[in-house]
Amino acid sequence: MLNNTPESDNAEMLADYALMFGGLCSEICKMKRYAMDRLMQWKNSKDRRPLLIMGARQVGKTWLMREFGHLQ
Repeated sequence: MLNNTPESDNAEMLADYALMFGGLCSEICKMKRYAMDRLMQWKNSKDRRPLLIMGARQVGKTWLMREFGHLQ
């Protein structure tokens, strides 16, 4: 018997996304860790200079700095 409720459609869609993007999630987590590690290196360096963060729009620059400030 088919269950064509919106809830079942959402569950199937989420399961598909999990399969498609499961590997992508681990790569994103690695990139976030790498960025945080680089910020920690900058913070702990004795001769650090002002920090300039550049990148494309909506890639997480503001989130990264807010998270860094929150963790430190």
